[in-house]
Amino acid sequence: MKKEVVRKQAIRLRFRYKSYAVIQRILKERYSFVASRRTLKRWWHRFNAGDWDFRDISRKPKRVKYKFSQEEIDEILFLRKQEGCSAYQIKYMLERKGFYMSESFIKSIIRNVGLSRGNKMEGQRLKWVRFERLHPNSMWQIDGTQYKGRWIIPVIDDCSRYCIIIGVFEQNTTKKSLLC
Repeated sequence: MKKEVVRKQAIRLRFRYKSYAVIQRILKERYSFVASRRTLKRWWHRFNAGDWDFRDISRKPKRVKYKFSQEEIDEILFLRKQEGCSAYQIKYMLERKGFYMSESFIKSIIRNVGLSRGNKMEGQRLKWVRFERLHPNSMWQIDGTQYKGRWIIPVIDDCSRYCIIIGVFEQNTTKKSLLC
């Protein structure tokens, strides 16, 4: 007996105002299917939550580890040896040829073959020093971003993180060219 049929029957019984204990007993007698009350409640909530087709939810992993052919690995090594490209550059060169793989995988291939000296910061814990002023207006931060050809520049107080002003400029210079 398929699980979908048992689940449909359990939901039908629940619509007839049968208790979970009675549903358990009926499923065991008719279908030789043992289900806990917790399972029956989960089915009921899943049915009420939306469009459930009574099938199991896929357990396929979200990320599947693909194995690559020796031809693709040789292409990576060729680009590294001949061109001296970084993993980032190799990734995009391979995408143009129809090979798709992550930058980290390309780095691991290069590292395993011995074509990389590694990064001296790799594996090192970075210590971040946060500085923050104790009093308002003792230091301001200015940042800028470009949007639709104009520069948006906010000025933020470092202590309170309060945005003092936001300016919109045609160009990012020190001259005053405020539009708004």
